[in-house]
Amino acid sequence: MEILATIGLVGNIIQFVDFSAKLISKSAQLYQSSKGALEENIDIETATNRLILLNNKIKDSATTAGDQSLESLCKSCSTVTIELLAALDKVKVRGKQQKRESISKALQTIYGKEKINKLERQLAEFRQELNLHLTVDLRVQVRRLMQERSDVPDLDSTTKEIIHAIAKQEEIFRTTHDRQIISMEAIQDELVNFRHEIIREIERHKRDIYIGKQEREVFSLGNVDFSIPPQLEFSRNTNFVGRDEILQRIHESIMSQRRQASDPIKLSIIGMGGIGKTQIIQEYAYKHQREFSSVFWVKANSYDSAVNSYFTIAQALVNHAGPSVQKTGLVGILDKTNLDYLSEAFARRVVQAVKYWLTLEGNNKWLLLFDNWDNLQDERMESLIPNGGSGVVLITSRRQDWARNGCSLEIAEMEEAASLKLLSRNSLSKYGESNQDDHNAAKEVVQALGYLPLAVDQAGAYIHKLKISVRTYLCRLNKNAKVLSQKPPAQMWPYHETVLSTWEISLKEIEGENAEALEILQICAFLTGEDMNEQLLRYGFEFARMDSLALALEDAMGTLFAFSLAKRQGADDGFSTHTMIQTCVRERLGQSDKQKFAEKAVLVVAGAISKIALDSRSNWITSRQLLSHVASCEKYLKSPLQNNEAFYSTRALFILGQFCSRFSQHDRAIAWFKKDLDGVQHLSLLASLEDRFGIATAMLFKGQLYEALAQFECLYAEASKNIGVKRALTCNIANSLGLACKKLGRYEKALGWYQVSLAEVVGIFGEADQRTLATLNNIGVLQKELKKYPDACKTLESVLRQKEAVLGEEDPSTLETVMNVGVVYGHSQRYDEALCFLQRALSGKEKYWGKDSPNTIDVKGNIANVYLKQGRLEKAIELYKATLDGHKKAYSHSMHQSIFITTSCLGDAYYRQGCYKESLKWYYEALSGREQILGKGSVQALETICSIANVFLKQGRFWEAIHWYKRALDGFRNACGTEDFRVRSVEKEVRALLLHLYGLSS
Repeated sequence: MEILATIGLVGNIIQFVDFSAKLISKSAQLYQSSKGALEENIDIETATNRLILLNNKIKDSATTAGDQSLESLCKSCSTVTIELLAALDKVKVRGKQQKRESISKALQTIYGKEKINKLERQLAEFRQELNLHLTVDLRVQVRRLMQERSDVPDLDSTTKEIIHAIAKQEEIFRTTHDRQIISMEAIQDELVNFRHEIIREIERHKRDIYIGKQEREVFSLGNVDFSIPPQLEFSRNTNFVGRDEILQRIHESIMSQRRQASDPIKLSIIGMGGIGKTQIIQEYAYKHQREFSSVFWVKANSYDSAVNSYFTIAQALVNHAGPSVQKTGLVGILDKTNLDYLSEAFARRVVQAVKYWLTLEGNNKWLLLFDNWDNLQDERMESLIPNGGSGVVLITSRRQDWARNGCSLEIAEMEEAASLKLLSRNSLSKYGESNQDDHNAAKEVVQALGYLPLAVDQAGAYIHKLKISVRTYLCRLNKNAKVLSQKPPAQMWPYHETVLSTWEISLKEIEGENAEALEILQICAFLTGEDMNEQLLRYGFEFARMDSLALALEDAMGTLFAFSLAKRQGADDGFSTHTMIQTCVRERLGQSDKQKFAEKAVLVVAGAISKIALDSRSNWITSRQLLSHVASCEKYLKSPLQNNEAFYSTRALFILGQFCSRFSQHDRAIAWFKKDLDGVQHLSLLASLEDRFGIATAMLFKGQLYEALAQFECLYAEASKNIGVKRALTCNIANSLGLACKKLGRYEKALGWYQVSLAEVVGIFGEADQRTLATLNNIGVLQKELKKYPDACKTLESVLRQKEAVLGEEDPSTLETVMNVGVVYGHSQRYDEALCFLQRALSGKEKYWGKDSPNTIDVKGNIANVYLKQGRLEKAIELYKATLDGHKKAYSHSMHQSIFITTSCLGDAYYRQGCYKESLKWYYEALSGREQILGKGSVQALETICSIANVFLKQGRFWEAIHWYKRALDGFRNACGTEDFRVRSVEKEVRALLLHLYGLSS
């Protein structure tokens, strides 16, 4: 064949072999890639096209070459091309892959390394064949060419160079071949090593998965996982030093008790304020958190703050506890839109739910931390401790009384070495013996501070803030020797003076550096130490026109943080101030200044309420926190008021009263209304009437019905005379008169007052106003009580249509009217329609309030009433009992009217069944509760007495029936008058019974 054709074919084969070897060498990148595939897609595409092109060239060259050995080699090249193309297609990156998929793909490729080895062997064979061909056959052909063609010597220099290069191919290819073999061996070694790395990585992940599974199984019972992320108040204190011995004693005490008891382990950590109790239990919790399935922090300095902590715990359970929280009833009740749930009853309900979760079977590795439980007079605090379960309760307190109440450990002052280390860390200075003067000064400082961690911590912060030496700080401390010598009574706090001295230095420094910071701290001293935030202060300052404090707030808070007089707490702008700092700040004030700052605190809280409470649906936890601040202000505010003008213009005391009344804090509300009424001079007539109306309303909801009714009657007369009937307050009083009469069972009078209110409201606000619709709703409900069912249907259906149009179908006010319509339909014997409306109300209220809300539970009771009227007694009894359980849970088994409404209904159901003994049991329970709550002469109690008389009548116990009828009759005549329909009804029963007994016909 032609020598040039042979040269071209050989050249193409050489290119094919080299390019193929390059592709195989690229496979190393496959194993080194975290994605399990080559990243340069474009290179692979190019490579694919190039490989196809080279193969086609070889085919074309082989057609003209005519050499059998080379043709055989060309066929082998085609086979290799097919395999390489298939391999390239597999390693293309087709999109992002997850780690597990990438590892899997890489492994699959590794397990296919036989293919790679096969290709490597084929390429090596190609090179050997080429070497053989070129060294033997091709060289022979070149010699023959040179012999046969006489014109060879006349060839141009380029052609001669090509021929001589071909003749030397044996040496060239041997060198190239050896180099490729070495490269492939290195690649193979890399593949083997990387495969081992992947296998080790997979084994490590498998071990992690197995260990994680084991850890979960430790804290699980069956399919229930009790593991909750630690709910600690603060981040771990990186400056915590010493205390190793006490931490070990705490752990040993817990471990020894755990081996002996199945009930919760209780351990009290006792010590004076500032001794480091909080930091010790916090460090213990962080150090041993892996040994507990859950860790919860409770701020126990007051019952309100402790309950707020339980709300936080409850939310954590809902967020993290999974199936284990389902049985507690928490899911659904923590609805931010429920204003009624800020009551004491709801707080007790949440506490009971959390305690129930802590006592679930298998939940035995929890840690509950009660910090600063110093108030032993509040008996409610004890109710927060779980009665069962087998977790651990750690309590910190200054009160030595805890030593007599189970296991306790007393915390002593820090050792000198630990105190020096703490001072060094917080001041960012070194007080080693290399600088003897500083070392001695530091020793004197911690000694003067009584080795109290809080005092040492603040001293360090003071030194760092002002960048002064420890000797300078000691000199300033010594200048307060008079303060240090004024030691308070030992029973209050043995080292009280040391802490106060440290704070006094900081307070004087702040006073000179940032007067606004000190004033803000003085106001905060009269609020609750926890649950404060900068936004609350800002709203309050703006409300009270303390513009300079509002402007300086951010810088002032920075100063307080720098001096460790306030600490960040929770998220956003929340902060807290230690109770002993508050004590120090208050005690350094004279009596006049104390009253001044207490009044400022009241104005701040009132301002925050007037701003935040407008959106209280989404700030229900904030509202609970505001209530604790209101309680704190009440404790410190005295009479007479100094800044009368501010309270006169802002109505701050009235705002606090309204806020407390809104959340069922009725006694506290009355106290604030009276403070406003008696304490603010020159109060306007309207303001005076509003305070008195607030007092009467609180009395009404406390159950003081007769007193409230009398107050409302006087108020309406005065308001009508002095401000006129066409005023919103007068309308509200008339509506409240109707409500009071309704609660007393004086339905006709209630209807009259509702109609008076309606006429006035329509005249002032118009027919479409929500106040008008609310009054119409009240009238419709009252018409139902009067058994005027057609009128009630007409009224309520009209109200419902307007509310749906204005408020929407799922608004809570609309849902309340939907329920009322369903109730009236039930009384009208339109049972299917009644159930339809009640189910709609139930569904809507469950969605809005939650399944365990009293509002939702009331709907279930009304559905049970329809079942009773239908004669579906078993179903009615079942639902009544569920309703009763729900109310008892919601109100923590306290005395509440809803509970005794349901017990009375159970009496009705068993009466209809003919189970008279069971019926009497429920009626007696209802009577007892109603007489305690509403009074013996209340209409509801008298109606229950009639029901008892009916049972005796059915049993044939006629004289007992007459006795109970007579008792009811006297009560109705006294409460409602002789012409009331209930009086006539009872008289008819008694007359018929007497006629029967004496055998008379008339």
